[in-house]
Amino acid sequence: MAEIYGKTVLDKEPQDFVADVVQELKNPLSIISGYLENLREPTTLNDKDFRENVLETMERNVGRINRVVDDLLTISKLESREKSPLDRGLFNIASCARNVFERLETVIKKQQADVDIQIPDIEIEGDEFYWSEILLKLIENSLNQNLDTAVKIRVSAELNNDESFTIRVCDNGIGIPPPDLPFIFERFYRVKRHRPDIPKKGIGLGLSIVKQAVEAHGGSIRVRSIAKVETLFVIVVPHFKDLIEEIAPSA
Repeated sequence: MAEIYGKTVLDKEPQDFVADVVQELKNPLSIISGYLENLREPTTLNDKDFRENVLETMERNVGRINRVVDDLLTISKLESREKSPLDRGLFNIASCARNVFERLETVIKKQQADVDIQIPDIEIEGDEFYWSEILLKLIENSLNQNLDTAVKIRVSAELNNDESFTIRVCDNGIGIPPPDLPFIFERFYRVKRHRPDIPKKGIGLGLSIVKQAVEAHGGSIRVRSIAKVETLFVIVVPHFKDLIEEIAPSA
């Protein structure tokens, strides 16, 4: 079994998880607190460039806190005892993907990544919020694992003859080491950074959320990875193109 912080995935204690969450929240809170102290100084208030830099840094760290909280709430809902955590309906999967791209556009440009989304303009049945999370976290995963590489990311989708729906997210980055592949969908699991000087971020829930959200839709996800060639996530889910007619009330 692969290790996390000296413990295996299955051996991770509740207090270790709490410590990870506390640390992930404490760091940005400390930064925000420090900058608030600086802003109390009269001289800094008159420095426009400093103020803008401070506000940008604070905003970025507030976003970091919000992401941790959102991930905790999402995984809690997916793992709850509710029969189904999904709010199902028809939505346009291509529009959903474009919205995700817009949310990540700043990061994509900063890393000079090449993201190509090729998804047909069709409606599928499911929870649009969770599909946004699935696509967001898979693209973010590619970006986060390739901070020093102008990675190419391809997102494609197609309808299959059996009415299932396949989505692929592929990149040509550094890849996922073979020993890590069996565990990347485990809660709290984080692949070791290729560069030790870059600290790990997050609490290891992103890909676990992806897997559980896919399975909540009755689908499945698999991954394969060859370093600097292809890391490919393949999702297969049911497709209900005739749902509107099926649920429409009789005349």
